[in-house]
Amino acid sequence: MQDHRKRPRPQEGENPNQMTVAPSSRSHPPPQSTLSPSSSSSSSSTAAGAAPSSSSPALMLLHTEIRALRTELEHSQSIRSIERRDAAQSEARLKRRLADAYEEASQSRETIDRLRAEVDRHSEVMEGSRREWLERVRWYEERWEMERGDDDDDGGRDAGGRGRCALLQERLDAALDQVRGLEGCLRDAEARRASAEEKATDAARLLRSLETKREGVEAKNDDGEAVVEIPRDLRIRVAETERANRELRRQNESLASRVKDAVQDRERAASCGRKIALLEREVRQLSRQVEEGREATRLWAEFRNDLVEEGGALLSSVAEGEENDDNVAAATTAEREVLSSAAAVVPPEIWTVVRKFRTLKRDARHQEEEIARATQLSEVNSRRCRSLEAQLNEASRSIAKLEETVQEREASISRLEVENRKIIARENIWKKETEGMRSLLDTYERQETTLQQYSTKERATNNVEGLQLGLDSAREEVKLLSKTNAKLVATIDELETEKKSSKDEHDRVLEKFRKLRDALMEERAKAETAAVRAAKAETLAGKGSYNPDTTRVLHLESNPLTDAMQEKFRAEIDSLKRRLEEAEIAAAATSSPSDQKGGDGTTTTTSPDPFNKIRGSLDSATSRDSSNVDAQKLHARLKEQFRNQIALFRQGVYLITGFKIDMSQSQGGGSESDCQIFTVRSIYGANEGDHLMFKWSPKKKSKLDMLNTDMAHLLMKGPCGMYVKDHGSWPGFMASVTLQLFDQQTVL
Repeated sequence: MQDHRKRPRPQEGENPNQMTVAPSSRSHPPPQSTLSPSSSSSSSSTAAGAAPSSSSPALMLLHTEIRALRTELEHSQSIRSIERRDAAQSEARLKRRLADAYEEASQSRETIDRLRAEVDRHSEVMEGSRREWLERVRWYEERWEMERGDDDDDGGRDAGGRGRCALLQERLDAALDQVRGLEGCLRDAEARRASAEEKATDAARLLRSLETKREGVEAKNDDGEAVVEIPRDLRIRVAETERANRELRRQNESLASRVKDAVQDRERAASCGRKIALLEREVRQLSRQVEEGREATRLWAEFRNDLVEEGGALLSSVAEGEENDDNVAAATTAEREVLSSAAAVVPPEIWTVVRKFRTLKRDARHQEEEIARATQLSEVNSRRCRSLEAQLNEASRSIAKLEETVQEREASISRLEVENRKIIARENIWKKETEGMRSLLDTYERQETTLQQYSTKERATNNVEGLQLGLDSAREEVKLLSKTNAKLVATIDELETEKKSSKDEHDRVLEKFRKLRDALMEERAKAETAAVRAAKAETLAGKGSYNPDTTRVLHLESNPLTDAMQEKFRAEIDSLKRRLEEAEIAAAATSSPSDQKGGDGTTTTTSPDPFNKIRGSLDSATSRDSSNVDAQKLHARLKEQFRNQIALFRQGVYLITGFKIDMSQSQGGGSESDCQIFTVRSIYGANEGDHLMFKWSPKKKSKLDMLNTDMAHLLMKGPCGMYVKDHGSWPGFMASVTLQLFDQQTVL
């Protein structure tokens, strides 16, 4: 009985206290009893016999045991059914997981195959592009060798070809580096693909083992005699499979990102190919432009030769006619016929150039007239400025004199006030003495009345007369002091009125000084405006003002009109310099004798009044010192203004043109000392020591020469030297240098 009452052990994850009873799906036979047949028959007979009587305790006990056994049987059957259902659910879950793992493994295999195909195709494309670029580079090298063999003297083209080949080589190296990086990425992807395949095979092997185990479990379930239990190694392998699936998913994502990077690299390679095609087209366009420029240069040279050959006589005749008579309208009919016949003979292009020369010459004459008028106006303004400065100096000297006079008058007034105070004090003292004398006389009178019996009449009379005389003398002295005081008061009033008049005169002189200063500033502004206009007119006359929309400029090698104008301007500048030097020498000579004369006058002048003598010497000394100080201040201010203007001009030239220019005197002796050395540094220079040096002698009127430096040596070998060798154009050379240095700094 104890064997049937044993309860089954609960599985892992189940609650042993939880009892769930479910009806059995099929009927099971009742358990066999361990009693013998005799006992069973006896018990049955006993039960049958005792059925009608329910008072037998053995029968009651037997019925109770039977019910308990039946309950245990139902309970065990329900537990078995629950276990079978859980096993079926676990099996279904495992099947689904295995199916998902197998599907993920197959998807990973397909993704790896696609990536392998894509990588192979990309490597083939990159290899083809590499071979194509190698062929292009070889073709460029062969073409460069051919051009270098054809044109050995063209250093600029060689340098440009070498630069372009170096640039293409650098870009090709960069593309090769990208290809190598992609190959490394492909190798990594291949390794990851192999590891993923191994994991997929392991997952398939695990899946097959799980299927075999599942079949065994199903067979056991069909027998209905074994309980389904998930083995521990199966759960471990399922967890490992899930982990491997997650790892494969991450690897797939990384491979997808790698594929995206490969696609981007391919797009970059395609963009590089497009850029190289554009560069090739630009190279072809530049070569075509160079050829067109050479052809245009050749045509212009032919046109110049034709102009010199066919139009030389006509130009000389027209120039002589214009020099003899500036008014073209006054020409005779015969001259007009000659000109018309010449115009019929000469080609229209040359005749157009001749007419343009005539208009340019007329414009040049008008510009010269404007320059002359501006020069005259500036001279008039300068003379007015000098006269105003002289008046200003005189006004300042008169102001200084008036100030000294006012100071002297104030000193004399202060002295007179002191004397007046002394006189008033003396008057007060004398008044006090007179009052004392009066009191003394009163006492004498009282004594005379009181002591009349003790004095005689003669003595009293003598004393009274003496006192009366003293009183009269004191009164006369008081009257004299009163008159003196009145005179001093009148003198003080006169000095005060004179002080007021001097102050009014001082204010008037100050007002006049302000007006003169304002007028001087206005004249200076007018002079500066006139100078600016003259400089502008001179610049326009030198460059030639024209309308670029309707006029085309012809740059000739030697223009006689320009040379003549430059010679004329140089002569005018030299004459102005000589006049300026003579004026400075004359001004210095006139200032030194006047100073000596003024000094002698101050030392030899005699005057009966020493105060006037001292005042005259002080006036002359202060006027001379003030004039010297004013001249020194003006000179210092002009020097400071010129220094500031020169610094601003240098900074503006450096910002606009990009060249920093320093001028120095040549250190050689003799004629070399007259030469000026210009050191030019570019804002785009690679090193601080890169510079160009030019030599120019303004007195000899020589051309500009470039001295030998490292930078000049390199630039003359390059394309920049063409502007100097072929055309003799220094501005074109400097512009080409700027462009070349700018390209060297901004190239990628």
